[in-house]
Amino acid sequence: MTVHNRKAFISAIRPFDRLSEPELERVIASMNILFFADETLIMKAGGGVPEYLYLLFKGTVREEEGDDVVAYYGAGEAFDASSLISGVCRHDFVVVEECFCYTLERSLFLELARSNRAFQDYYFQNLSQKVDELRQIRGLRDLDLLMTGHVRDVGLRPAITLDGHESIQSAAQLMKQKDVDVLLVRLSGARQALVTGTDIRDAVAGECISPATAVEQIAQRGIKGAGLDDELFDVLLAMTGRQTTRLLIESSEQPAGFLELVDVLGFWSNQSLLVGGRIEHAETIEELRQVVERLPFAIQTLFVKGVKVRRLARLMRELNQRLLTRLFALLAPPELAANSALIVMGSEGRGEQLIKTDQDNALILKNGFAYPQLESFRQSLADAMATLGIPACPGKIMASEQGWCGSIQFFQERIRCWIDEGDPEQQMNLAILLDASHSAGNRRLLPQVKKYLFDALPDDLAFYARFARPTVTFDTPLGLFSQFVLETQGDTAALDIKKGGVFPIVHGVRSLALEKRLHEVNTIQRINALADGGLFEASFADDLVEAFDFLSATRFQSMLARKQGGVVGNNMVDPDRYSSQQRELLKESLRMVDRLKKMVTQHFRLDLMG
Repeated sequence: MTVHNRKAFISAIRPFDRLSEPELERVIASMNILFFADETLIMKAGGGVPEYLYLLFKGTVREEEGDDVVAYYGAGEAFDASSLISGVCRHDFVVVEECFCYTLERSLFLELARSNRAFQDYYFQNLSQKVDELRQIRGLRDLDLLMTGHVRDVGLRPAITLDGHESIQSAAQLMKQKDVDVLLVRLSGARQALVTGTDIRDAVAGECISPATAVEQIAQRGIKGAGLDDELFDVLLAMTGRQTTRLLIESSEQPAGFLELVDVLGFWSNQSLLVGGRIEHAETIEELRQVVERLPFAIQTLFVKGVKVRRLARLMRELNQRLLTRLFALLAPPELAANSALIVMGSEGRGEQLIKTDQDNALILKNGFAYPQLESFRQSLADAMATLGIPACPGKIMASEQGWCGSIQFFQERIRCWIDEGDPEQQMNLAILLDASHSAGNRRLLPQVKKYLFDALPDDLAFYARFARPTVTFDTPLGLFSQFVLETQGDTAALDIKKGGVFPIVHGVRSLALEKRLHEVNTIQRINALADGGLFEASFADDLVEAFDFLSATRFQSMLARKQGGVVGNNMVDPDRYSSQQRELLKESLRMVDRLKKMVTQHFRLDLMG
């Protein structure tokens, strides 16, 4: 990459776009390039003070805490600023796909943060600025969900105590030894004060105070703290009002530690860690239910922070996988677990679900296996999922129904029936199973069913044309002169973004993938596989992925807003509520839907069907 291209690349990454020209030139001149192979551990939790900020320009990196996936990073993204700021790496960073990174030394990063206010503000915005920015980016009018949580939910920094009669030099040495930037100072009369590294630097370098001076002479008095049970929202208001980035936290009138602003913001960013950890430790259905209640919060915090929908869906899939695995372990005896497989279908099977809607699953049994209490187990599973807030499927596509529970041979016979009969309902059943993914139990069973499905497919264009026809069932809600075509419901007019946008992409791509006998189940993975096979041009595939991403994000944003208003399962969106930029992107995405529908029509010759 040339210097010119490197400069364009770096300046496009936030917050490097806030650097002055000389600062940007300095950053570029100081950077080195590193290569990391697959599965390389770049940064290790607790592995000492991090040396670099990494800026990815090729490949993928996964951020982990134990077995929990926190986030994924791709080209044009940087990690891990919070580790550089705190001086402690709290998570592992592992290479998923071999990557090249630019490296920025920690010392220069911190120097930029001190000297460039705009660069610093990106990491240390106050509460009102954070909320304003989130509202501007996502247009969400109600972010109260982000303001939940208590102080005890966030990890505290240690409160290292020093007697006020000790010298400033002793305080500085203790800070270095304990790797902290603040100390609690004991004063006479059971009073307390605090001193920071900045206080010491200002005193010695700025005011020429002798290092031998008692530290109590420069300590900050009148400190006010908070309790472990205080709400984080109130604590953040206190931080904002006092213009401080830390508070002393007390428990039973004794110091429990310091709460840092960066840790509070990090807590909101990483709710998925808490969810994942609590799933593993849940011992009852009720404990799992409490975890499920946090899932929307975990996903929304990342969504409003700007994480792409496709990455949120991958995270949600992992959390759902762990949830159902744990539920299955709580309900299924070992004999049943070893001889059956719980599979999920629909958007959850494709790894595209962000809000749990209803049960969409099946149970595959090993041929020849019989379990006397099977009916009771199936009902217990459905009841438990309902308790977790996942209601029964209106279409009765769930393991508790006779048509979606049986042996491998049972499902093979159903597949043969669906292919031979070929009516719309049977075709949709085939599509549902095509999107299935393993969730819990014996992993060997679903692949046997899928293999039979692909082996049984006919070499008959008419079959695939019938399968693909639902792609064009619904009109694209974009009319003459690119005006939105809205449906009137009561006093409101809106468009159905699932019916008019998301579904045509999902089913059109699924139809093409079925004909090509592609085994991918995720829509974006199918698009990429079709491009690799030459059916899609690379530019078309890229635009289709972006359209799918934007439509999914818009749908998710609308569902969140409606869910907070007490409305569930509604796919209607009102374009008038969006900015002009969002409306234009919505139109561009719907134009891509039209392009795909035309391609599917031509490919399968749908225009010749009666």
